[in-house]
Amino acid sequence: MEFFLASSDIVNIWESFLKKSTEKTPYDQMIWKNNWINHFSNGYKFEYLYNEDFFVPLKIKDSIASIIGDKDIVDYNNLLSINQNFSKFEEILDQVFSLNIKIFQIFSISENSSLIHYYVMKNCKKNIP
Repeated sequence: MEFFLASSDIVNIWESFLKKSTEKTPYDQMIWKNNWINHFSNGYKFEYLYNEDFFVPLKIKDSIASIIGDKDIVDYNNLLSINQNFSKFEEILDQVFSLNIKIFQIFSISENSSLIHYYVMKNCKKNIP
């Protein structure tokens, strides 16, 4: 399959993450993201960020980034992760904000997502005296 706006290296990395990811939905598949791009991408720039543990397919417009898809169309959207280790999560966020992003929005994440649990626990610990 030819994937619009992504190099063959990125497609290979994405496929590898899809094979290894423990939390994926049909909306994380390249074919679905490609359909979204074909129909709704007007005015967006796209970036594909990754490290050893995370892969993030981003759409960017007006200094606002979010995962490719849309909260009104996608039931579940998430970062692809290979394991539940979030030690490299801050690194991926640094990559996002190195793109001169002012806001990184994450919509439609499953309530069972390890990302949600990680951030809830991290932020709860900060707010508990």
